[in-house]
Amino acid sequence: MMAPERPIHQKQFHTFYMTIGTFKDEQFTIPHGKFIYYKLLKPINPVQYKYNYVTHKTDTIKWVPKNYVISKGYYLNGGKEGKWLEYTEKGVLYRVSNFQNNKLNGTYQEYYPLSGGLFEEGNYVNGTKDGIWYSFGFYGDTSSMVNYKNGVAGKWIFNKNKKEEFTDGKPQYDIIQYLSLELANTKFSKIGTFNGLYHFVLTKEGKLVQPSVSTSVDLEIDSAIIDKLLAAPNWEPAYYNKKLVNFPVSINLEIITSKKKPVQISYPLHTRYIRF
Repeated sequence: MMAPERPIHQKQFHTFYMTIGTFKDEQFTIPHGKFIYYKLLKPINPVQYKYNYVTHKTDTIKWVPKNYVISKGYYLNGGKEGKWLEYTEKGVLYRVSNFQNNKLNGTYQEYYPLSGGLFEEGNYVNGTKDGIWYSFGFYGDTSSMVNYKNGVAGKWIFNKNKKEEFTDGKPQYDIIQYLSLELANTKFSKIGTFNGLYHFVLTKEGKLVQPSVSTSVDLEIDSAIIDKLLAAPNWEPAYYNKKLVNFPVSINLEIITSKKKPVQISYPLHTRYIRF
């Protein structure tokens, strides 16, 4: 008589599951049934402080060790069988595979981790690529395809007829003039010449949101610049293939402060606002 299936709940640090599944044998060598695999992420700095430029408060972020599912699927007598799902460390689905007799068989899909959109799709037969495989652009359009025969790729066909039309978002006002007027009567504690690099997301409605700073001057100046840009007139929104899309922008500024003169703001040489 075969031994009953034996469950396994492998833990780390006595709290977090690393593997959950069942085995067919008492020696735990033949996985059989549903399995879930986890990855434990431990923060380097458990407590972090981040200034919120919208609320003007310092947010305390407490990071605790957390388990993420990295893959799950089924085993049949020790081999993978059926659909398997794989995830990024942030829990975003990025790969769907199908197995038969522990070999890739059937539909295979990969996704862009950031957008969740389909990146690649094709078919496997007994562990080798077979048939037409498609690659997709970030916004979902087919960008290329290739026909596989017994795992060997034929000629790649690129979508030459596809006309990607991307219209950058842009301000409907002069940023330098606007900031100079808005901050003309503001005196800053820090005196000198500085560069500041500020990032936003331009929404489909033309508003700048989600501010962040990669090159900081100081909290007082950064906050003043960001406040004015968040309250600024709407931009022209960005379009992709005639559809409104959110658009990441950065604004690079040279800022000169003095005790007697109003603040002077300009673009550093050869830069304005750029997409990133």
